[in-house]
Amino acid sequence: MELSHKILSFRYLLLITIVLFLFGCTKYVEVNPPITSTNSSLVFKSDATAIAAVNNLYVVMSQQGINSGVTSLSLYASLSADDLSVFSGADDPILTAYYKNSLSASQNLGPDYWTNTYSSLIYTINSALDGLDATSELTPTVKEQLVGQCKFLRAFYYFNLVNLYGDVPLVLTTDYKKNASIARASQNTVYEQIILDLKDADSLLYDGYLDGTLLNSSTERIVPNKWAAKALLARCYLYTKDWVNAENESSQVIANTALYDTVSLNNVFLANSKESIWQLQSVSSSVTNTSDAYLFILPADGPNNFSNKVYLNSYLVDAFESGDQRFQNWVAFVEAGGVKYYYPDKYKVNDVGSEVTERTVVLRLAEQYLIRAEARTQLENLPEAITDLNVIRVRAGLAPLINNNDKAELMSKIVHERQVELFTEYGHRWFDLKRLNHADNVLQPEKGASWQSTDQLYPIPASEIAKNTSLSGKQNPGY
Repeated sequence: MELSHKILSFRYLLLITIVLFLFGCTKYVEVNPPITSTNSSLVFKSDATAIAAVNNLYVVMSQQGINSGVTSLSLYASLSADDLSVFSGADDPILTAYYKNSLSASQNLGPDYWTNTYSSLIYTINSALDGLDATSELTPTVKEQLVGQCKFLRAFYYFNLVNLYGDVPLVLTTDYKKNASIARASQNTVYEQIILDLKDADSLLYDGYLDGTLLNSSTERIVPNKWAAKALLARCYLYTKDWVNAENESSQVIANTALYDTVSLNNVFLANSKESIWQLQSVSSSVTNTSDAYLFILPADGPNNFSNKVYLNSYLVDAFESGDQRFQNWVAFVEAGGVKYYYPDKYKVNDVGSEVTERTVVLRLAEQYLIRAEARTQLENLPEAITDLNVIRVRAGLAPLINNNDKAELMSKIVHERQVELFTEYGHRWFDLKRLNHADNVLQPEKGASWQSTDQLYPIPASEIAKNTSLSGKQNPGY
């Protein structure tokens, strides 16, 4: 008994040591093991260990980079849409399956958002919420911030799940017996929970940015705050056609000029840019700044069958208007074999070991202007919608639009601006094509015979259906 107690005490002290090291570094450090029902009472005994445990959720996101997990939406969902193409000389069945929209439920899909999100991330978040609810040993303000962060992250993951798969199981507990047989909930029900979580996060999270103790202000924008919750709320309201609330939430973010503003095109993706609402901090040992730059920036000899297998789709390249400075600043090209290969150049630092000057941007202010422009258009407030859209256009060096009271034309302009502003960022284009019912018209000409309307939803992995009898016979159509 005494030996067991000593071992437990040693593990606890070791965890504290790691956490103290964490606060002295510029990067988050992974704290193992993750939160489980068996160690949560220990994890949530002190501010330091509780913070470190929740920080681990961001570490996982950053470590997954562009090749797996939710952060890989910038790659795989961009292939599913018309942002990216796969190099013809690349032997990569996973990239090809996403590009040709030929996914299979039995295929090893690489990123597999479903299994990855449910088996570890949502379970860990629910475990953390259980542990936080049960503890009385944390500083109250720290506890509030951690609960708010967990609810924000759960909402963020469910937002992506529901947009990738449609109806999905709504898992809110750590009861494995219950979770093993939970059925798919309707998209409306899932959105209701997402919005509830985000409202809670909005009420709990700090209205600035905090350091590693969650007690002091910071200039680092690497942990979601109140405004991140509002920004994601605005997006959810837009997707659910609640135009009034979409306008209201985005307006609150835009009005916070002390924290947020649009910046010049080449400063948008810099670390702690004033346009950034939430960024991810790299913890990779091989890529100092962002995995986006490491994958997307093509070498002088063009795409290859190694680490640079994708490039910009010609449909996107051709979508830019003449004089659009986003094409000049966010797109680059190499010429190989007489062919120009254009690639995303939003993130420009891909040298291993280089100074950290960029971070992956998850939420940014430009999207809020585009959300409000769309909401105001749907509310028949076209003059103010045009004003919002012109903020984005003028920054890109384009002439401002003039109000002509044509709602359909303005919506077309907004869709266009979203395409050339948000390309290769967290699946925006893929989600837009589906929610606006444009997928068939846009992707059929580009993808040809490989495109089927049912491709708009990804398949539930067959292995997951085999584990859960409530999912039997509930596969998405087309698979």
